[in-house]
Amino acid sequence: MNTNLPLVSLSTDQKEYVLNIYRYRNHIVGVIERTNLLQLFELTEFVKPVNYIAWRFRLYWPSPLLDVHGIPSNDKCLLKKITAISVQYHIPIYGQYQTNNRDQHE
Repeated sequence: MNTNLPLVSLSTDQKEYVLNIYRYRNHIVGVIERTNLLQLFELTEFVKPVNYIAWRFRLYWPSPLLDVHGIPSNDKCLLKKITAISVQYHIPIYGQYQTNNRDQHE
C-alpha cells in the first residue's frame, strides 16, 4: 500500500475541491485540495503528505481538518465526513482523544 495516497477522497459541496483523508501518525487528517491543481499525493517528488501536514501544524496548530490554504478548519459538515471515515476504518481522528473517566481511578 502506498502511504502517500489518501485513504479516501470525498467530494465537497464545491466541485473544484475534494476532501482527501490521509494517515498521519496513526491517525487521520482531512485536507481540502483543489482538483484543478496537483494534489499532495501527486507531489511526492517534492513533498510527502505527512511532511506537509507536519509543516502546517508547526505554522498553525494541529487540527483534524486543513482547508485549501493549509489552515485549520472547523467545517462541521466535513468534520462529520472525517468522523464517518474514522469509524469505518477504525482509525482515530488526529487531535481527538478518549476522555478518561476519573471516577474509574478513585
